[in-house]
Amino acid sequence: MSTGVWIDSAAAIAAAVAAFYAGRSAKISSKQLSEQNLQNRKLNRPRLVPYNVQLKTKVPFIHSDWQTQPDDNLKLFVSPSMSRFSIPLLNVSSYLAINVSYSFKLEGGVDSVQPYSNSDNNIAISFPDSSIRQIQPDSFSFKLTSMNDLAFLRQNINVIVDSCTNYLSIVEPNQTEKVFLPHYFIILNNIFFDDQEKFPRPTLILSLKYRDQYNNKIEDLYRVRVSKKQLQIIRSSMDYDYIESWIEFEFIKTSYVITNE
Repeated sequence: MSTGVWIDSAAAIAAAVAAFYAGRSAKISSKQLSEQNLQNRKLNRPRLVPYNVQLKTKVPFIHSDWQTQPDDNLKLFVSPSMSRFSIPLLNVSSYLAINVSYSFKLEGGVDSVQPYSNSDNNIAISFPDSSIRQIQPDSFSFKLTSMNDLAFLRQNINVIVDSCTNYLSIVEPNQTEKVFLPHYFIILNNIFFDDQEKFPRPTLILSLKYRDQYNNKIEDLYRVRVSKKQLQIIRSSMDYDYIESWIEFEFIKTSYVITNE
């Protein structure tokens, strides 16, 4: 092989190698850029955070709603509904949260609610339809029997446990919205206040779903429960309990899903 041919071949190989590494470098740079863009989007996104809120309420009946003010009128749950008691939800970012929805799930599902009767036999939980208990663990109902001491009446209500999805549409930066608690959480806690030794403290899983300015999907999960450490129960001579505590939150995880590039 002549020197000229050898030089031309070496130059061609060098050019091919250079082109290979240039292409590889471009791919790596493109991947790094894509990953950097993803990280920037995750950082520069709306963030909805629930805040601890104080609970101060009378509980004259097991199926009575919590008060939001000391002078609130008594409210009873007569059908599936949300409580009037709410928790503040704040957008702590500088970015708009759109298509906002929130829902609740009772942690442990149907297994967290067992047939129950207190020592005085004036509060009871039963499951008339056992098939619902087996087929739908996260959406079910139970029968609550309680004694109205003021009217000397035994009352029966059907308590439905489901996701209770609600919509807020848009939450602007530094804006606070109200997230209302499901009625079954109030009722189960009222039983817990009455009998902490036998009845377990209920816990909710709060799911916050929303989209950012790029239309990407975000979901944040929190545990919601009444604080045991700060719980005070004052027994009244007027046949009701006065409850003081806090609604507390525990962050579980967040997910961020790219829907468009």
